[in-house]
Amino acid sequence: MTETGEKKPTGFTAKAVTITVAALIVLFFVKIWVVDGLHEVSPRELRHPAAAQEDPQRWDKTKHVMQWKDAAKYLGQYVETEGVIVASHKTEKICYLNFDKNYKDSVALVIFADNFERFPDSLEKYYLNKKVKVEGRIKDYKGRLEIVLGSREQIKIVQ
Repeated sequence: MTETGEKKPTGFTAKAVTITVAALIVLFFVKIWVVDGLHEVSPRELRHPAAAQEDPQRWDKTKHVMQWKDAAKYLGQYVETEGVIVASHKTEKICYLNFDKNYKDSVALVIFADNFERFPDSLEKYYLNKKVKVEGRIKDYKGRLEIVLGSREQIKIVQ
């Protein structure tokens, strides 16, 4: 005890306080460097790190209105386009909506399973044969052009 009657911290208490403070500091920096950084990365970029290459256009939201057939000219840019969904395919992990039967040579709309609940049920049927207006960034994934849709606000039925 000290002269004022207070208990002096024991060796165990001092170590516990030191460890707790150190752990809080580590958690603080983990949050800043890791967790906050993950909010800036899409689920696809987490699964495919090569997609996360830094691109200055990535953050540019200047919207370019274009024809879906011209998607290759707008690679990396934020676009708005419209057309009829003529083909679709859904698996457990992904849904593709296509403006052209020849999906390999045209831009595809891609929705990942993480976002299925944000869209109507049976979304592959819901949008099929409907004219839609879409906005998003044109990306190249393994040589194929795509617009990843993360929310229902990105796709609107216009017909």
